[in-house]
Amino acid sequence: MLTIDGLRRGDEWTLGEVSCACESKAVGDCPGQWVLDGDPGAGEMTWDDGPMLSEDAIFWGVLDQVRYLRGAVAA
Repeated sequence: MLTIDGLRRGDEWTLGEVSCACESKAVGDCPGQWVLDGDPGAGEMTWDDGPMLSEDAIFWGVLDQVRYLRGAVAA
């Protein structure tokens, strides 16, 4: 789960806080995960076999979003 709390300064939106949470056991028990390669609108989903620690899932998920928002989507 990812939550973002925003603040406004007049008409300008600013980021206040980003919070992440995952159920460690549920993530660790998964046999793998789907990974988006490229742009969300046109990219391909590929299966990445094997377990992942929940903290790694959070880290890579946030990093992918930052890359996407900056226009540097990894292909």
